[in-house]
Amino acid sequence: MTRLPCPLGHAASCYAHQMAVHSPSESTSYAQLDRDVAAIERQLAKRGVHSGHRVAIQAPNSYKLICTLWALFRLRAVACLMNPRWPAGAVQNAVDLVRADHVLSESSLV
Repeated sequence: MTRLPCPLGHAASCYAHQMAVHSPSESTSYAQLDRDVAAIERQLAKRGVHSGHRVAIQAPNSYKLICTLWALFRLRAVACLMNPRWPAGAVQNAVDLVRADHVLSESSLV
């Protein structure tokens, strides 16, 4: 199977100092985003996240969530996003339904 290059890695090499993420509280370049994603990718791999694993995530939009989603993409894992407003019971039902191998919440995002 041919492995395609990561689009974020390509953007980081071509547009290193250009803004990749901007919010009212912060701005991040493609190079910094690429480094942050690589660090999270290593941490998720240490936690046992591998290709094909389903990772349920219940967290609001944030820079950490963006980085986590890119890291899962690089690991070839499947992100299963859960509404951050769902109560615990609904989240557990969804986790069971998708047969998640790992569950991340806002507090456990790396």
